[in-house]
Amino acid sequence: MTLFRSLKETQTINFLKTHGITRVYGSYGNRPSDPAEEGKIAAWNAKLHAEGIESHFLVANNTYIFPEKHGNMTTRITNNLINFNNSILRLPEEMFDALHFDVEPQGLSSAQVADLPGRFAWSTLSGAQKRDYVVMLFEMYGVARTHITPSLGVDFPIWGDLPIWFDSLTSSV
Repeated sequence: MTLFRSLKETQTINFLKTHGITRVYGSYGNRPSDPAEEGKIAAWNAKLHAEGIESHFLVANNTYIFPEKHGNMTTRITNNLINFNNSILRLPEEMFDALHFDVEPQGLSSAQVADLPGRFAWSTLSGAQKRDYVVMLFEMYGVARTHITPSLGVDFPIWGDLPIWFDSLTSSV
């Protein structure tokens, strides 16, 4: 690791600690499944753990709410979280502590659904259709739980970001 990288990581951790941040969810793409990159992520996770900070693997693809995209989602989770954590070379402090979803149906754009027949951007949906998308979001969490439990255990945390207004939905959704 370069001195510059080490310095930036130390500065980042100091910033996180100064501001009381105890969880980091990182967007690593497919780097955890890349042999040239996985060691860097393992070392970063170990640094976070040494400072009492959890490291979550972030999944942020709004189309994963759709059942036809669940296979893509579970493949990504297997390749980049399950296989990473279950590597025989991985020390506990190098592992991810949780799976973290930032999947937001209300953020679906026309471009994101362009190749999905019968799927539409959130802004074009009726209240009933928006409700259906929210139900699909919750079903997606269930698919993820069912997928990771055999490999990572029933207690492996799954987090999700939801907009504050989801708990006060009115007749518009």
